[in-house]
Amino acid sequence: RDIVVLNGKDIVAATNSGLMYSTDKGETWTNILEGTAMEVRATTDGNIVASVDGQIYIGEPTNLVCHSTSGSNMSGDTLIPTAAGILDIAIAPSNDNVIYAACINASGAHTGFYASYDKGAHWVMAFPTVTNNQGNNVYNGYGMYNHGLVVDPTNEGRIFVLGYNLWKLERTESGVGYYIAENLTGNTVFYSPYYI
Repeated sequence: RDIVVLNGKDIVAATNSGLMYSTDKGETWTNILEGTAMEVRATTDGNIVASVDGQIYIGEPTNLVCHSTSGSNMSGDTLIPTAAGILDIAIAPSNDNVIYAACINASGAHTGFYASYDKGAHWVMAFPTVTNNQGNNVYNGYGMYNHGLVVDPTNEGRIFVLGYNLWKLERTESGVGYYIAENLTGNTVFYSPYYI
């Protein structure tokens, strides 16, 4: 599903069988985290951020720490909820400490966008759930297969979300964790007969 290369030789792959790790350019593999691994991202210091079974894991490949709760509610501001469907992740290219995660439920709707400014130690709600955001349904029920999360390389407070439409979420000056959402494509939808 996803793959990153660390230090020019170590490989971490997100697979249906778990998070796989190779230190010899893919000759041999070790399963470092069992489950359905959807995504893996690398930081500049050699750590990884991975999404496995709807939860987020951060750290060195052989020392990953879960930063998700087992339930649907946040635990204070330290952990994010487990996604019932998919957890989409992105790291700001300009700042490894800034990580975003989009929780998508099994019906394909988002259940919250979260941001961390200290490499996953604390999380804030960047954009609320579908029922609380005046109808801004980013994925429109298609999030299980129409999803993408990218951080602006020049602005760590701006993220683009590809769902049913293309959305921009931008942090305001009013405080940490406050974002404004804008649908950039209006009624234009990204549709493929093959759901790609």
